[in-house]
Amino acid sequence: MQGKEAHLKEKLKSLSLSIEEIKAFLEKEEVVKNREYLILLLTKPAMVPSIAASFFPSLFPLDLVRVIKTPSTNVFVRQAALLNLSNKYYKLQKGEKKVLWRMVPPEFIKMVKEDDPSILIELLKNSRLREDDLFYLIRKVKLNQNFVSTILSNPKWKTRERILFALASRGIFSDGFVIGVLNRFSKTHLKEFLKNPLISQRVKKRIREYLNIKPKN
Repeated sequence: MQGKEAHLKEKLKSLSLSIEEIKAFLEKEEVVKNREYLILLLTKPAMVPSIAASFFPSLFPLDLVRVIKTPSTNVFVRQAALLNLSNKYYKLQKGEKKVLWRMVPPEFIKMVKEDDPSILIELLKNSRLREDDLFYLIRKVKLNQNFVSTILSNPKWKTRERILFALASRGIFSDGFVIGVLNRFSKTHLKEFLKNPLISQRVKKRIREYLNIKPKN
């Protein structure tokens, strides 16, 4: 029996399976009832969204993450899996959401609404997180001290000028702090601060003074 299962798994691992061969496997009860086998089929390049989507409801969120992250997965199947995962997201417990944020691809950020900083902070542990994603997140979600402190203490993000700009633009820093780091911002971002109603007049005055004495490039 073990030899038969090993032989079946080897067949299912093949990336060259055609859609006809995939359909034939999906008619086998021992395949569709085994999540490992099912994921192997769902991640084949020949798999199509219409078939894959019918099996997504039987998968756990982390199974869907595997489908999404597997390089061989058909791009349209991947998008369908992302959509299904976003639909499942709101039924998850807080702990499950935290685990998910450490693993999901960056585009998932824009597919769900999440305002709990204690959950979003887990995204900082996600190796796929890009600067653009964190910039978007900072500008869109509710911030708290723990979330901001974690970003500012993270070696990867604390020195990024765009990230500091995004945080300062939310008006969460003291005037003294912002004035102390003005030299870290580009002229473009300094001018953006001047148009931002969340930035105090005291800071704006120092920015104007700073721009007047800043050497021309």
